[in-house]
This record gives sequence, C-alpha cells and structure tokens, in this order.
Amino acid sequence: KKLTDMARVITAVGEWEPPALVGLCEVENDTVLRDLTRRSPLKELNYRYVMTDSPDLRGIDVALLYQRDLFKLLSFRSVSIPPLKQFRPTRDLLHVSGLLLTGDTLDVFVCHLPSRSGGAKESEPYRLHAARILYTEADSILNIRLHPQIITMGDFNDYPTNNAIQ
Repeated sequence: KKLTDMARVITAVGEWEPPALVGLCEVENDTVLRDLTRRSPLKELNYRYVMTDSPDLRGIDVALLYQRDLFKLLSFRSVSIPPLKQFRPTRDLLHVSGLLLTGDTLDVFVCHLPSRSGGAKESEPYRLHAARILYTEADSILNIRLHPQIITMGDFNDYPTNNAIQ
C-alpha cells in the first residue's frame, strides 16, 4: 500500500506527464527504491535510480529517480560533507549528470543539508559549511560546461532568506 501511495504521489506531481526527475530525501536503503521502481505502478514508467551511501548515523540517504527514456545517465557521485567537530556526520550530496532529449547535459544536485537539531542558530554553521561545498561543486560545473544547466533540489533545512541559501 505504501509503495502504491508513493507511486501515485510521484506520478500526480506531473499532472498529465509524470516527472522525468524526482529528488528524494530521507531514503532508508536501496531496497526501498528497488521496490518502488520495480514493484509499484512506477515500473510501467521505466524509472531508475541512483543514491548516496552517506555516513549519516541513522543510515539516511538522498536519491534521484529518473525516467531513462527522458534522461540518459552519464555519471553520478556522492560529495561528502566533512563533519564539523561539534556535529555528527550528515548526508552526502548527490551529483548526477545526464543527457536530455535535446542532447544537452544536465547536472543535478540532490541535497539534504544538516538539520536544525539543537537550534537553528547553533546548527547554522554546519548548513553554511555544506552550502559552501555545494556552491563549489556547482561553480566547478560552470567552469567546465559550455552551456551549463544545473538543478539543485532537496531539503535545505532553511528558508530562502537564510544565509546558507543566500
């Protein structure tokens, strides 16, 4: 039932066209995504996935679902966020590169930045640290691609006006 409900939500997001890409946060393990893409109604849409294997102590990761008819996977990698002394390890960033139907390369970053656990102000340095790493990664793409196209998505654990987002 949960797989069917999740598949229904994912396909409903695109209204008449299911989304080509879906960023996921709080992914428990590879089995969950395998079941979602192979044992739910999503199997008819030819979704595949890539995910991180982060050092998060709870085993929580991020992932990207993609329709391989619309997005040809070129590469993916985890970008680690070295923990600051007073904080526990957090989720890696997921960087995925793929080809669109137009032949253009699209770079996607799926993020789940450090939580506000312990207070928004107290945990802000860790989110800033992760945001700087994300910025550096995205900036490097701007320097190597002729016509860079970048999507950054996920749970930033901040508001648009907060420093990490700025």
